[in-house]
Amino acid sequence: MFPGCTEIAINSHLLQKRGILDNLAVDGHLFIVDTMSPFNMELEKLPLEFRRVGLKEVLALPLFCNKHDTELFTDIEVGTVDHFDYRTQILFTYRSLAGELRKKEISADLLGAMMNDSEVRILMPGHLIYKTEVKLQGFLLGISDINWYLHEIEEYLSSPGVKNFTFITREMKQLDVCASAGFTPMDFQQILDPIQELPLSSLSVNIVPRKKLCYLIVGTHNHMITPWISGFMGGCDAADDAEMENIISNILLKRCETWAMSPRLYDKLRREDRERILEELHMDVMSHDQNLFTSFNIFK
Repeated sequence: MFPGCTEIAINSHLLQKRGILDNLAVDGHLFIVDTMSPFNMELEKLPLEFRRVGLKEVLALPLFCNKHDTELFTDIEVGTVDHFDYRTQILFTYRSLAGELRKKEISADLLGAMMNDSEVRILMPGHLIYKTEVKLQGFLLGISDINWYLHEIEEYLSSPGVKNFTFITREMKQLDVCASAGFTPMDFQQILDPIQELPLSSLSVNIVPRKKLCYLIVGTHNHMITPWISGFMGGCDAADDAEMENIISNILLKRCETWAMSPRLYDKLRREDRERILEELHMDVMSHDQNLFTSFNIFK
């Protein structure tokens, strides 16, 4: 994924195993929400489930070769890490956006293969073909947008100078969750320009658990700050601990796919709470509406 690199990508963790993920693990495992196997799906039941997975699988995607994965991220993996430092914030953001890019590439490849298979198209009803083509175009536009952001980050990493991103970092008590993702909060009251040159405004979010504390790092490009993004980042910066629990819950349930929780938190959740989490995730899984919100707090 790194520009000019032709080596095979390894399974990169969006958040490193040692020093981050292992702070949440019990017996080397965490809980994630995943799509249920087609063989286990039932009519009128949600296609999502909690799954207990080993640290090797948690938040892991083929992103960078071993050389670049090691060299690029040494500053946030070795020694003391300053979560308020700009380079630290950039590196966490780089990985999270690289993960979003890879997920969209995988989805686009799958949908593209379906649309290019004449036998599959014959079996698909017309409305499903249309929906699939719309989804494919959405993934391709998302890929283009993320590549723009990654290029901006790579320019800084190769020649540190102008700081084109704005970040806030919040230090909190340990919450027994972690996340690394990007999302695009859209105002559907505005008419999108079909030939706009700049990408849609997006945010990167990293929830980084350490031994006793947890850090929320939120960032966006300086040219992409909308009133909603400004208000969201300001709210994160000003919120007290109780309010931060609600904010983190909303990020996980409405804005983020790549997150995990400690078995300690999972065990504290009642069965109805676990079902509520799956319902909240499924309800808005394809929505980018900036006004998505839930009153459900997974920490209560």
